[in-house]
Amino acid sequence: MVYTTKIDLLGIVRGDSFELCVEIGEAFDLAGCTARAQVRSYAGDFRVVLELDIDIDGQHITLSKEAEAMRIAPGSYEYDVVVTDPEGREHTLFGGRFRITNRVTR
Repeated sequence: MVYTTKIDLLGIVRGDSFELCVEIGEAFDLAGCTARAQVRSYAGDFRVVLELDIDIDGQHITLSKEAEAMRIAPGSYEYDVVVTDPEGREHTLFGGRFRITNRVTR
């Protein structure tokens, strides 16, 4: 069964704190799952640009990162969120583009 949802574009301002909370439908039970999320220049890139912090609370997954870690080069990146269920199987729940822009107001 495929659980992937595409959150097409996350727009983040360079140097700002980041937080996104996503509710996962009842079709996929998050109880006992662990998760990880990475940002890369492109899906096949071996270099991880950013590892996002993840908190699972019930059927909600919150991705976050403090401002100090968000000082990466402006540009368009790709990300996804992979959960590992209690049986050790991996499932990609969602992903998409992760765009970093410079702050306009100075």
